[in-house]
Amino acid sequence: MIPYLADDLFTILKRLLQRFVTDDTLKRVKTPVKLFSEDFKDRANHKDASVINIGFVADKLLSELRVRKKVSERDVLMVRKETKEFLVTAVTKLLEKCPLKYTLVRNLAWLDPQKIRGSLLIRTSLSQT
Repeated sequence: MIPYLADDLFTILKRLLQRFVTDDTLKRVKTPVKLFSEDFKDRANHKDASVINIGFVADKLLSELRVRKKVSERDVLMVRKETKEFLVTAVTKLLEKCPLKYTLVRNLAWLDPQKIRGSLLIRTSLSQT
């Protein structure tokens, strides 16, 4: 299962980051190595709390409660801010414990059959031209 670990962990972390990190910062994170070079605690890399992706269901519930006037706009913003704080803490903790920081895990990704097949297809197409 190790060949799949690096790509899967990178995908999971990148999807979590998409929820609260700006698009400019995400564009710089193209590899697992660059994932560890960014500072995700820095608020300059964060989106505004009003545009944080808290999920479809949570967004729908908050808007329904807002329409029924059971929660104020301030309460909605507080939920979004607390969600952002949770995501920052969770990603930071995952990055601390993540096996992606080990070169062995990153380098064993070449054993992934899809990557092997892809590189063979590229070589085959290059040799036929």
